[in-house]
Amino acid sequence: MQGLIAADKGHGAAVYISALFGVMTAGRFYIARQAEGFGLYALGGALGGVIALYFVSMLARNFSRWFGGKAELKAVRTALGIALLPHTLLAAIFFFVLATGMDAESAQKLMPLFAGLFLYGYIIILLSMAAALGLTVLRTFLCLVLTFVIAFFFISFAVNVAMQLSGATPPTAPAPAE
Repeated sequence: MQGLIAADKGHGAAVYISALFGVMTAGRFYIARQAEGFGLYALGGALGGVIALYFVSMLARNFSRWFGGKAELKAVRTALGIALLPHTLLAAIFFFVLATGMDAESAQKLMPLFAGLFLYGYIIILLSMAAALGLTVLRTFLCLVLTFVIAFFFISFAVNVAMQLSGATPPTAPAPAE
């Protein structure tokens, strides 16, 4: 990661990965709503993924300054976007499981894979962001916790407002069979 940042490369790939992550995440909403046409969901997911990359990167860079970080915003975006690759793979596998209608027992057997990819992805994010922010791993962890907590509330608020403005209702779970 330090080599990419030093060479000022990888930013385009980072934006592309975050857009793909957004598309895979939007696929869950598409399946939950049983909607027609995946294109609008994919476009919204890609746009949301890129916006989230820029927003979370800005928060991480700003909060890292509290811990002594001196990173450039482009370097933080590059590190975060490329580090999202394992989580993008996780979202794609999850989307595939939902799209195929896999039964609960078979999906439960994939739980170690989901947990392993999630943990591996978080470690990659932590190490990549530590390299970009110029902080120790512990300080980067604290910075990321603060960043993700603040970003979660802002992003969930924006999604809620957008859904209310569009007249959409949140997806609900099917009623249990009696």
